[in-house]
Amino acid sequence: MRSHASYLQDIEAVENRSRVRNRIMHEQGVNGRSILLELQSIDFPASFSIDIMHALFENIAPHMFRHFNGKFFNNEELNDTDYKISSDSWNEITKIIEQNRKNMPMGFGRPPINILKHHSAFKAEDWYNWIVLYSLPLLHNYLPTRHINGWARFVRATQLCLEPTISRQELEEIRLIFIRFIHYYENEYYQRDSDRLPATLISFHYLLHIAYSIQETGPPWATWQFPIERLFGMLIPLVHSRQHPYKIR
Repeated sequence: MRSHASYLQDIEAVENRSRVRNRIMHEQGVNGRSILLELQSIDFPASFSIDIMHALFENIAPHMFRHFNGKFFNNEELNDTDYKISSDSWNEITKIIEQNRKNMPMGFGRPPINILKHHSAFKAEDWYNWIVLYSLPLLHNYLPTRHINGWARFVRATQLCLEPTISRQELEEIRLIFIRFIHYYENEYYQRDSDRLPATLISFHYLLHIAYSIQETGPPWATWQFPIERLFGMLIPLVHSRQHPYKIR
């Protein structure tokens, strides 16, 4: 884990030690002193929380869908695994989704979307619904038990991250679940095979830092980008014209 002290050491090396400057910049991603260091309350990296909207909903969820759909690797042989759900099974799943769209009361919220047809256009809210509401009941008949259990761990940790308050016990549960999910993911999707190395994306590594991020900055709802992006999405249609860009209809 990086710390504030190690971050300051990297800055000092970049600024004053020309022999190791390029190596530090390449290995640590530090290329100079941030203006934010003028704020005495800032602590790198603890002051900068992991945004679960991007980490969980717009990265892990679509990556796992590509695994389940057999579309993750360019090499088709690498996609041919027991966690790949067949086309016929996906057709059954989409029929279930369509039937539920017709039967679901409006009070339950946004109806499910055909993920097979529209996953490339999914927003964070769509992936949130897929993870928390639909994925486990829809996939449990089509995945081997160890894979549905592995995915269930991720769903459980996501649900805990969305709680308005998170106890120390729940924080420890989040930490342990994500560790177990990463062990499962490495064993089943990476398999210690160099050809499958593209599966080891940095977004999966971030899962190991989420508990620490919550410990330092509080429940993710307080820091994620979802509310502000929703606000922008609501405001954009209100722009009336180029001549009067701030005039509301």
